[in-house]
Amino acid sequence: NKGKNIITILLDGLGSKILEKNLPLDAFLSVNKKMDINSVLPSTTVAATTSFLSGLHPIEHGWLGWDMYFDDIDKTVTVFTNKNPPEFLQADAITILLF
Repeated sequence: NKGKNIITILLDGLGSKILEKNLPLDAFLSVNKKMDINSVLPSTTVAATTSFLSGLHPIEHGWLGWDMYFDDIDKTVTVFTNKNPPEFLQADAITILLF
């Protein structure tokens, strides 16, 4: 009997090798893990999660860090606050849990 839903749990900075080394083979995460996902470059939280949600490479979405300098306004702005996300990150059913 196959399930209808997929649950994605993003544990920022936690790699599969750490889980394999520290969890028993019969642990819930060990038994239910379906696949590994590799990161993007740069592998910052902002670049990786924005790519994951948008399907775009960092060079396409341009979100590389929490703070970015914008030449046209001559200011450094904290862009990754998850408040008023840009249109390419908006969807009807995107839910993300960051731990």
